[in-house]
Amino acid sequence: MSTTTIPRLELCGALLLSELVEEIKAELSTINVQFSLAEIVLWTDSTVVLGWIQSAVQLKSFVANRITQILDNTERTMWRHVPTSNALVDQNHMWWNGPSWLLDTDELWQVRLLPEEDLPEVRPIKLVLVATNVDTGFILNRCSKWLKLIYVTAYMRRFIFNCRKNDNNQHLCHTISLTIPELNESKLWWLRRAQAQDFNSEIKSLQKEKCVGPRSCLKSLNPYLDDDNLIRVGGRLTYAPISERRKCPIVLSSKNSIVKMLFHHEHIHLLHIGPQGFLARTYSKDILAHQR
Repeated sequence: MSTTTIPRLELCGALLLSELVEEIKAELSTINVQFSLAEIVLWTDSTVVLGWIQSAVQLKSFVANRITQILDNTERTMWRHVPTSNALVDQNHMWWNGPSWLLDTDELWQVRLLPEEDLPEVRPIKLVLVATNVDTGFILNRCSKWLKLIYVTAYMRRFIFNCRKNDNNQHLCHTISLTIPELNESKLWWLRRAQAQDFNSEIKSLQKEKCVGPRSCLKSLNPYLDDDNLIRVGGRLTYAPISERRKCPIVLSSKNSIVKMLFHHEHIHLLHIGPQGFLARTYSKDILAHQR
C-alpha cells in the first residue's frame, strides 16, 4: 500500500472544506440569506495545495480529480494562504479575533504561491516528434493549371520561410508580388517531386555516388544529380556550342501527372504546336521527356 503524502492529506482537507461550503450555502439559501460569492474566503496553510488550485498545469490523477471537485464547489479567487503560525487552533485568541492582519484590507493579505516548476504531482509532458512524408496530393487536386500550381506553392513556401524567420524581421518577405527566384524554386521543387515519384531508386543510387541499376531505364543516359538535386542527362556534348543546361537536360517521365500539367501549359503557350516543335521547345528549356 502506497504511503499518502502530507500534501495529499492537505488536499483532502481542502476538498472537505469546499464540500462544507456547499452545505452551508444550501442551508443559508433555505432561510433566504443573501450573500455574494466574492464575500467567501477560504484559507489553507498549504502552499502546495494553493498552488495546485491556482495553477493550470496537468496534474496526476489523484490530485487532478480532487482539484476538479474543489473547483466545482468553489472559485479559485476564494482561496487564500494563511501562515501555519497563524493557523494554530490551540491559541485561544485566534478563535475570537483571528490574526491581526485579518483586519486589514484584502489587498494587504499575504499571498504565497509556489512556482509551477516546484509543484509536486505534476504530470510530465512527453513530446513526440513524428516525421511524415509530404502529401502533395491536396495541392494537385486544387490546382489544375501549371502556373497556378507554381504560384500557390511559392506563396506557401514564403509563408513557411517567414514563420521560420520570425526572430529576425529584416529577412522576412513582405512584398506582395512573388519574385522570380521564388517562382523558379517552386518550379524546381515540383520537378524534384516528379522525379522522386518516377526515378526514386535512381536518385538513391546517385546520391550514394553509385551508378544506376542495370535495369534502369536511365542507364543509357549516363544520369547524374546536379546542384539542385535533379537528375540530368550526362553525355558527350561537353564541347558543343550550346548552354550548359541544354547540354545536360533534366529527365522527366511523360506519364507523370505533374509533367503532364507542365506539358499542357507549354502546349497552350506555344499555340498547339506540332509534336516535333513541342519537343524542340521543351529541349530548349533543358527538359528531356523520357518515355517509360
